[in-house]
Amino acid sequence: MQKKALIIDDTKNIRLLLAKCLELDGWEVASARDGKEGLDMIYSQQYDLIFLDIKLPEISGTEILRRMRSSGIQVPVIVITAYPTIKNAVEGVMQKKALIIDDTKNIRLLLAKCLELDGWEVSSARDGKEGLDMIYGQQYDLIFLDIKLPEISGTEILRRIRSSGILVPVIVITAYPTIKNAVDCTRLGVVSYLQKPFTAERLRMVLKDLNIAGSQDERSDLKTSVERALLDNDTARAGRLLREALAEDPSDGSIYMMLSQVHAAMGDAENAEKFLKVYEIFKIGG
Repeated sequence: MQKKALIIDDTKNIRLLLAKCLELDGWEVASARDGKEGLDMIYSQQYDLIFLDIKLPEISGTEILRRMRSSGIQVPVIVITAYPTIKNAVEGVMQKKALIIDDTKNIRLLLAKCLELDGWEVSSARDGKEGLDMIYGQQYDLIFLDIKLPEISGTEILRRIRSSGILVPVIVITAYPTIKNAVDCTRLGVVSYLQKPFTAERLRMVLKDLNIAGSQDERSDLKTSVERALLDNDTARAGRLLREALAEDPSDGSIYMMLSQVHAAMGDAENAEKFLKVYEIFKIGG
């Protein structure tokens, strides 16, 4: 009897390559291009093997794994990942999940970017009803919650989740830091506050004070540090980090690419082009 494999990956070439190899070995192959489609296929029929990308649109690979296992589906899974080491692959699977509920798009984007740089898997909702549905639909390790929301207010969301026994830590986002709101939210178990407008640095300070990390080990690699500096509009710090790295290893071509990006952010087109050309030389030589 022919065995059945499912490939869930958003990269077409990966799906085609895996399917070709498996079919040559006698497998019957199905494929999905995003997490939602893949999960629906898993629930609708049985497979003998699943190839699962971690980073997927709609529903992440880690969330698919959690839902499968909680439903008692024990089919073998081979994870497809761009993580370069076993250690990082494990961190990816152990990634903590944050939910952002805010009706301001720029707030959602800023929070998501900062959290992703710190290793979090991030979901977001633009109103109270959508946010509450997401909280009831899956587990999160941290929630960022705006007080003033369409559909259902942030304080009402807090009341409902606490009365349902959901004790996930909540950080309140507010432009209205009144004593009444502070008292009400504190009674409902809010762990901290972010007052609008806030900076990426302020967010990191809040997370540090709470000793909350996105994964088991902080991502302290050079690229992440430079991205954080650029997010803070601190091009001087980004440049300093890269110059120090260049002094230690001038043969690392990626440093020249990042230097090009930093100079472009500074409006220095001439040096941005110069470092880009150096990077291209390393790329050709590699």
